[in-house]
Amino acid sequence: MEGGSESCASWIRRPENRVLVVVGKPKIGVSLPLLEVFSFDVKTASLSADPLVTCAMGEEDGDPLGFAVHPSGEEIVCSTAKGCKLFELCDRDLIFKLVAKDLPPLHSVGPQKCLAFSTDGSKFVTGGQDEKIECCRFSRDGMRPFLFCTVQKGGKVVTAVWDISTWNRIGFKRLLRKPISALSVSLDGKYLALIVISTSNQRGAVITKLNVPADWKEWQIYFLLLVLFLGSAVIFYLFHEHSDSFWNFPLGRNQPNRPYLRTLVQDSQLADDQSPW
Repeated sequence: MEGGSESCASWIRRPENRVLVVVGKPKIGVSLPLLEVFSFDVKTASLSADPLVTCAMGEEDGDPLGFAVHPSGEEIVCSTAKGCKLFELCDRDLIFKLVAKDLPPLHSVGPQKCLAFSTDGSKFVTGGQDEKIECCRFSRDGMRPFLFCTVQKGGKVVTAVWDISTWNRIGFKRLLRKPISALSVSLDGKYLALIVISTSNQRGAVITKLNVPADWKEWQIYFLLLVLFLGSAVIFYLFHEHSDSFWNFPLGRNQPNRPYLRTLVQDSQLADDQSPW
C-alpha cells in the first residue's frame, strides 16, 4: 500500500489466524470515502500491494474517523463525521466482501471520537465529541472486567477506571497535563501507555503501572477465616483463665472455694453407695 491520505486504520484478527488491516480514506475531490482491507504478512511486516476488498461509502456518511473491530474479526464499526456504521466482513472461498448492516442503536449516536469492544465482544463502548471521554480501552486479558478511559474533568484530563461488571468507578489519576490522543493496555493488563501530540519539550508519552486491586483467591479467604477462628479461640481461653467475674463460671484456678475434680468424683461415688437402689 502506497502512502496516501489514510485517516484511520485498525487490525483485524481472523479465526484462521490470518491478520488483516482495515484502512479508512477520506473523500478527495470527486472520489467517495473508502474502506479498504489489506492482508498483512507477519514475516516481512508489510501489507499486500492491493486491497482484498474495497467498499465505497456514501456522501451522507462522511469521512471515516476510526474503527472498532469485533474480537471475532467478522464485524467492524466505523465512526464517521456523521455517525457510526456497522459492516460485516464476509469471506467465501477466499473472496472478501464488506456488507453494511443496520444496527438501530447506532442510528442517532452522532460522531464518536473513540470506539472499543470488550475482550469477549459482549460490550461496546463509545466516546462522543462532547469531550468528556477522549479515549477508552478494555483490559486485554479478559480476566478483570475493567474499562480504562481518559476523561475531561473541568480543565483537567484524568485517566479513570471502571468495573464493567457493576459499572462502578474504581478511581482516577492525572497522568499527563495535556489531552491524550491514544492509549493502550499491555497484554498482561499491568501497564497502560498514553500518548499525546505535543510540540513542546514536554514528553509526549508515558507508561505507568496499573495499581488495580487484585481479586481475592479462594485459599486467601479460607486462610482469613482460619485466622479469625484461632483468634477467637485464644481470646475465649484468656477470658476463661483470667476473668471469672466476667463469666461467673467456672471459678478461678487459685481461688480457695474452687472444687476439685477428685473431690467431686469421690462425693458422687459415696452418694451412690448410700443409695438404697
